Amino acid sequence: MMERKDLFKKVGSLIEEEPRLVRLSPQGKAVFVGDTHGDLEAAQEVIRRYLKKPYTIVFLGDYVDRGDRSRENIHFLLGMKLMHPDKIFLLAGNHEGFQAKPFYPVNFWDSLSLEEVEEY
Repeated sequence: MMERKDLFKKVGSLIEEEPRLVRLSPQGKAVFVGDTHGDLEAAQEVIRRYLKKPYTIVFLGDYVDRGDRSRENIHFLLGMKLMHPDKIFLLAGNHEGFQAKPFYPVNFWDSLSLEEVEEY
């Protein structure tokens, strides 16, 4: 398994190169997935079912908080994005924007050290 800092660096570079507007191909089908909130099994099931032709998967954000496996969920989704950059798109939801606009309750962000908050 890739170290967290390496994963963040590689995915960050990949995402910075992508245009801000997601353009989906007129061919095929798109699956939109919202609010997995730490439900790793749900995210894995979506990948299992739809990471194949003719699908493109667009995750709509809110990968953390509320569920027990927020850290594993976000790491899994980032790893999948790295392996399948043209088939998986990860949008940021309000739970990923906690540093910009804090809100409560949050269990993921409260569980992190200050260094980890900066990394995420």
